[in-house]
Amino acid sequence: MSSPRLRRTPGRPRDPSVDESITRACRELLLELGYSALTIEAVAERAGVGRPTIYRRWPSKPYMVWDALFTTPQDATVIGETGDLRADLELWVTATMEFFSRPEVARAFSGLINDQPMDTAWQARLRDPVKEHVITRLRRGIDEGDLRPDADPAAIFDMVIGFAIYRSAVPQGSETPPSPQTITDHVLRGAAADKKS
Repeated sequence: MSSPRLRRTPGRPRDPSVDESITRACRELLLELGYSALTIEAVAERAGVGRPTIYRRWPSKPYMVWDALFTTPQDATVIGETGDLRADLELWVTATMEFFSRPEVARAFSGLINDQPMDTAWQARLRDPVKEHVITRLRRGIDEGDLRPDADPAAIFDMVIGFAIYRSAVPQGSETPPSPQTITDHVLRGAAADKKS
């Protein structure tokens, strides 16, 4: 999930390599320390920058962690566009489950959602582009007759994201998680149009 940055003030352009050093250091320290023990100071030291460099980019730890988690190249959690709804949905379910099972995400997420509230508009900028993209694809599935007319795309989105977050935040022991194919089957079984006639 991509997260647009906070609004920048005029001045010298930011160095993308510094941003990457900071977010990489943040992800490394999340794995080593966990969310609660992570500090701005530790990230600055690992990244080789001063604290003001971080605070010019993010107002506090939660914002920094969100960006570190949600702006990496492998987090493409938008739905696919293969032309086949089932394939598109399965690709999105797979990417979503893989994202929330990443060790640094699992170590950060429960602490992050319990930390101080972030600006709701900023959170919306993080969440809404992905949600809108998925809902648009599912609505097209309704228009094309692949999903029932009364299927609720927003509810489907929330069910998949909620399942992935639950698997990430709650210890599962040795239990094997259901596959993306199984999740996709269950979603479509409830929402698919009956084409028998």
